Amino acid sequence: MDKEIWGIIGVVIGFLGKGIIDLILSRRSHEHKEKMYRLENQDKENVKEILLDMLNHRKFISRNFDTLKKRIGGFSDDEIRRILMEIKAQKLSNPKDNKEKWLLKDRIKELDTRANKHKT
Repeated sequence: MDKEIWGIIGVVIGFLGKGIIDLILSRRSHEHKEKMYRLENQDKENVKEILLDMLNHRKFISRNFDTLKKRIGGFSDDEIRRILMEIKAQKLSNPKDNKEKWLLKDRIKELDTRANKHKT
């Protein structure tokens, strides 16, 4: 009887030990993958921050694409446009000057309010 109990205790301890070790290794692996992802995408996150700063400027509600592009190096025009979409910016087209402008969707009402003030 003693051998059976010690055998069961050994199995339980082995099972729990393996589970704990697997959990620790899984967490470390996840943390490592997350850190590597952040490092690989750090430049993109920095670009998002720059674009958000420029588009949140209190004086300028919308910005010309060329103005936004000047502050960012190493990205193609299409990549910058994709990043603008990720930060919830909206493209505006002005048929008069044919320039591409961008603004944050949250600021559309602000743009309308300013446009109405200038009309009156």
